[in-house]
This record gives sequence, C-alpha cells and structure tokens, in this order.
Amino acid sequence: MKEKKELNKYIKFLVNNQKFFFTTLIIIISLFLVLNRISPYMKNKKSNIYQVIDEKYNLCSETYFKDQKKIENFITFLEVNKIVDFKNENDFIQELAIISNPSRKIKGYLNSKFKKSDNLYEMYSKATVLISQNKFNEALKLSYELNNRIINDQSFLKNETLPAGSLLYSLNLLRLSNLEGSLKNYNKEIVYLEALSKYLSTGSENSIIKEAKEAIDRSFKENNFELKDFISYKKDLNSSK
Repeated sequence: MKEKKELNKYIKFLVNNQKFFFTTLIIIISLFLVLNRISPYMKNKKSNIYQVIDEKYNLCSETYFKDQKKIENFITFLEVNKIVDFKNENDFIQELAIISNPSRKIKGYLNSKFKKSDNLYEMYSKATVLISQNKFNEALKLSYELNNRIINDQSFLKNETLPAGSLLYSLNLLRLSNLEGSLKNYNKEIVYLEALSKYLSTGSENSIIKEAKEAIDRSFKENNFELKDFISYKKDLNSSK
C-alpha cells in the first residue's frame, strides 16, 4: 500500500507536468521511429547529397535550432536540390515549429510542408506542432483523423517498414488519451489508454507490435513506472472527480 502511494505521488508529479513528460516521450519514440523508417527513394539518390543534408542538419541541431541563418541556409539547400523528404525531416519540422519568432523563410517552409496531408507521419508531426501552440482542439481533431485512417488502412500496419506503422498507431493512441485529458474528457482519456494497453498486449503474438510495445514500455520505465501504473492512477484520479 505504501509503495502504491509513493508511485501515485510520483505519477501525479508527471501528470501535473505532462507537457514536459509527453514531449520527452515523443522525442524518445520519434527518434526510434525515424531510425526504423528509411524511405525507398533514398536508393536512387546520390549518397553525397544526403551526407551534406546530414551535415547541415547537424549544424542546426548543434545550436538547438536557435541559429535561424543556419536553418535558412539548410532550407535553401533543400530547395535548390529539390529534396522533398529526408530522414530527419519530422524532427526538423517539429523543431522549427516551436521557434518563437521564425523568419519569413522558415514560416514559408513550414506552410509548404503542412499543405501535404496525405502522409500519415506528416499528420502526426503537424499535430505535434498544434500541441506546442496549445491548439488542443485542433490537434485532437487531426489525431482522430489519423487514427481513423490507420484503422481503415490495415495494410499500413502490416506493410509499413517495421516497426514504424505499429509504433505510430500506438503513439497516436497515447496522444489521443493525453489530449482528451487536457480537455477534461476524462472517460475518453481512459478509453484510449485501455485501447493502447489492449493493442500492445498482443505483442507476444506479433513481432511488429512487440517492437512498438518495447519502445513505449522503455519510455515509461525511464520515468520509473509502467503503462499499467499510469492507467491505474488515471482511473483512481478520475473516479474521484
């Protein structure tokens, strides 16, 4: 009983600081997702161009994306070479979106990216940006759409480069729960958490889901508790409201 109280106290701290917690969670899992999803188009491009892309991206990263001149230089390089996608693009977009006073060039780059809504990963990135701007209702609507598109396109979960499809679906369920909680829709918050738990529980039978489960479990364990503890805490908290 004492251990449970201590655990609930710790989880309560993270819930009260959930923007930090889920931002950290998103970063950890996004890195995992990006590293496991390399688009086929890369096979047909000159490797030296992508080496330069990596170098320019790293220059921006080294300054924590605060040097807008370096960012603009990178964007210009992408435009001149007609690069429409690269392996760190989702992370790049998310970093640019939280710049407090972006230049006109950076704004233009972001707007051009957000016009493309067919890509499920771009939809997820756009929702991340909306959350960073505290536009929770818009983020929730987009996350609903993403969830429905993944469910209706089962081939995405089965055929997407392993294990990214299953991981994106899992992470979006976690996001839906977080957003519903932020908007005080507590019953729906629990529904999505339980849906995530149920989905990940089939990981022992499915290698694709197993890798997604390991990624999410690892992220929770780095905060010294498990998904089941988080669900239990949320249920107890919501029952008292």
